[in-house]
Amino acid sequence: MKCHAHTTEAMGVCAYCGRGVCLDCAQSAAAGPRLACSPACANSLVRTELAMNSILRKSEQSARASSYYSYLCAALSTGGAIGAVYYLPHPYLIGFTSACAVIFLASGFWYGRIARKGF
Repeated sequence: MKCHAHTTEAMGVCAYCGRGVCLDCAQSAAAGPRLACSPACANSLVRTELAMNSILRKSEQSARASSYYSYLCAALSTGGAIGAVYYLPHPYLIGFTSACAVIFLASGFWYGRIARKGF
């Protein structure tokens, strides 16, 4: 593969646009370990990296909020099951609210693990 700007052999490809890059054209100051063919591609790589980090941070926050919400629903379902035992002793209602509490507790644990481990 030849360099996009010169006739010399390319040492790699631009991580943003995919064009061939020689040693003279390589721009890697702001892009980190990845090669870029121009300052515009290097800046675009940095912006893309910042956007990806922001999306991952927001996803972790969303998973944490879902975990708290699931734990809250598990507590309310447990309260409903206990209330059903004393006030309305119907086996279906007791079983349903108990099953909901277990499912919400499991989903809260699952979302909490995702929030701690990251994506």
